[in-house]
Amino acid sequence: DLTGNSTLNLTNVSFDSNAQMTFDGTDDQFLLSDPGVGTSFSIEIVIKVNDYSNSPILISPSSVGIDHFFRVNSNGTIKAQFVEIADSSTDSYTSTTVLNNTEYYHVVISKSPSNGAIYVNGIAEDSHTPTLPASAWSGDWRIGARWNSTYWLDGDLPLLKVYSRTLTASEIKANYNAIKGRFNI
Repeated sequence: DLTGNSTLNLTNVSFDSNAQMTFDGTDDQFLLSDPGVGTSFSIEIVIKVNDYSNSPILISPSSVGIDHFFRVNSNGTIKAQFVEIADSSTDSYTSTTVLNNTEYYHVVISKSPSNGAIYVNGIAEDSHTPTLPASAWSGDWRIGARWNSTYWLDGDLPLLKVYSRTLTASEIKANYNAIKGRFNI
């Protein structure tokens, strides 16, 4: 945490020879203390998923039960799901890119009450006005599994950034361009 506002406990995460977080698909995860992003935020990650047959959860906030999430679907696409304040309806954003388990991908979810989008490698793949009033992603966030300790991630997550505002398309493209050489994207 570069801001000093959150506590990270990484005792249940493994690291590869490059000191990057790697998750074994069975019990590796960590909690990010409530980042306080509310209903407008962006999440930026670099991910390589070894196995997505179990639809692993990348990030799951503790708010509104366990139905908010950022995951890889069993077909290899990436999905961000948001739950209505009353927890009765959902809105989601899904990538068109299908992940190859030997490659890294730069993925950004940008969400506000009036707009949402998912970007893969600097390109918006799903963007629309939310169909419902999404509740805040509040409380602690579980990284590498669903909040109830299911849907474990098997893969690498060497970069995770959380912003308390929505990033613009040009900011997302600039961030992608800044790191794509590091991960051979």
